[in-house]
Amino acid sequence: MTQANELAQQIYDLDEDVLEAQLGILAEEMGGDLTGQSAPRGVSVDSIDLDVGTRGVIPPGAIAIGQKVFNQVNAEAYKILCTPLGDESTRETLDKALEENYTKAAGMLAPVLVSSLGLAPAVAAIVASLIIKRISKDIAGGICSTWEKSLNISETSTTNEGSTQTS
Repeated sequence: MTQANELAQQIYDLDEDVLEAQLGILAEEMGGDLTGQSAPRGVSVDSIDLDVGTRGVIPPGAIAIGQKVFNQVNAEAYKILCTPLGDESTRETLDKALEENYTKAAGMLAPVLVSSLGLAPAVAAIVASLIIKRISKDIAGGICSTWEKSLNISETSTTNEGSTQTS
C-alpha cells in the first residue's frame, strides 16, 4: 500500500501541463481507447512517465490532446459522482479525503474512474489527479459544488463541450 501511496503522490506532484501531456500521449498510444484494451502500455500506472517534466520536451499537441480527453472524461466522472444518480457514499468519502489529503483523494478517485468509466488505471490516475488539483483550489462547499463550478454546468447546456480549460 505504501508503494501505491508513493506513486499517487508522485503523479499528483506533476505539473498540470505535464499531466495533460501524459494523458494526451497515453490517449494517442492507446488509439483513443481509454480502457487500455487496445494498447497494453496504457493498462498499468507504471506506464506513466514520471520524469517527462524534467526532460523538458513535451511532444507538440500532447497538452491539447490531453486537455480534450480530460474535458470529456471529467464531465462523465462528474455525472457519475455528482448527479442525483451518483454514488453518495463515494462522494462523502471523497469529501472527507479532500479535507485530509489531496493525494489520498486522488488515490481514492482513480479506482472509481476505473470501475465506473472503464478507464485504464494509468488514465484514471492522471484524470483523478487533474480533477483533484483543479477542484482543490476552491474546495469550500464540498467536492460536487466545486467540481460543478469548474465545469461551468450552469452556463452551458452540455458538459462535454462546455467545460472550461484551465492551466
